[in-house]
This record gives sequence, C-alpha cells and structure tokens, in this order.
Amino acid sequence: LMAIDSIFANNSASGVYNDYGGAIYIYNDANVGLSMRNCLVRNNAVGHGLGGAVAAEAGTLWLENCTVANNSGGGVYRSAGSLMATNSILWGNGLDATGTMTLAFCDVSNASAGVTLVDCLAADPRFMNSAAGDYHLSNISPCVDAGTNLAWMFTAQDMDGHRRVLFGRVDMGPYETMLSKGLVIFVR
Repeated sequence: LMAIDSIFANNSASGVYNDYGGAIYIYNDANVGLSMRNCLVRNNAVGHGLGGAVAAEAGTLWLENCTVANNSGGGVYRSAGSLMATNSILWGNGLDATGTMTLAFCDVSNASAGVTLVDCLAADPRFMNSAAGDYHLSNISPCVDAGTNLAWMFTAQDMDGHRRVLFGRVDMGPYETMLSKGLVIFVR
C-alpha cells in the first residue's frame, strides 16, 4: 500500500482496545506494508494510548519526506513490525517517536530511548505558519537542503507539484522550499 501527497488531519482514536494511531494504525497483519511519501500528518489525537498520528503493531511502515506535527498523544509509535522514517519532520507531538525504530535524516524534537537516530537534527523546523495549518518550511529552516537524496526523487514532485530535489539536495518534509539558503545579492 502507498500513500503519496496525502494529508491526514483532525482524526482521533479512542477506546479500550484501539486507542492507538489517531490517523493511521497497522495492527494484526504481519504482511501489511504501508509506504508514505510526501505526506502531512497533523492535529490527530488518541485519548490515552500512543501514536497520536501513526502506530505500527504489525507489518512494515515507511515514512519518506513526511511531516508528523502537532498530534496529541505522541507522533509515531511502534510496538511490533517495523517502522522507518527518512527525510521526515517529527515535531511538536510531545514524544515524537516511541518504540524501537530507525529515523534517518529527520528533524526530531523528542524521541524515546529505543529510537535510533542517524544524521538527524533536533532544531525548530521553522514552519511558515503551523498554527494556520501551513507546514511549508521558511527559507531559514534548518530542514532546507538537509535530507538525503533517494533514487525516486529525481523524477518526482513534492506535495505542491514542484520538483522534489531543488538546489542539489532534498528538503525534509513534503514540501521543497523554493528559495535556497545562501548568499543573496541585491543590485540597484
């Protein structure tokens, strides 16, 4: 299964047995595989469980260039199966990543002890206006040009329909920033 250029927002899960994964919950099938690419998962919630945004208790879940932000009850949670994220932003979820998983080239504010971080940041991603639902990166974001280029990106687009890789290196999250960091020269 694949979710591409998708927004998962304002969902919730509650109950005694299913209070996990406010937006996405993989449970009870080791053969399920879900790849999420260029997705935004925001403002989802669980009542008293874990993984306010995404929970994996079976199968395999890949997040590539996703933003998981401002979810209640945590960001991503893994208790079984496997969960991996690359070039993603996990921010403002309380505990952004819980369980045993690997995050590579991600921006993560708070992860549990079982999370392996490979070339990750822990810096404010400087969204344009997350309070208004705008999770584009400002041109001063540390996530601009901070991801790792993957083979699929060179012919792909971001969530807005722009080339996925601009200025040589991919941005973290689902949107490419149209302005590059660097020297700006004004001429009159």
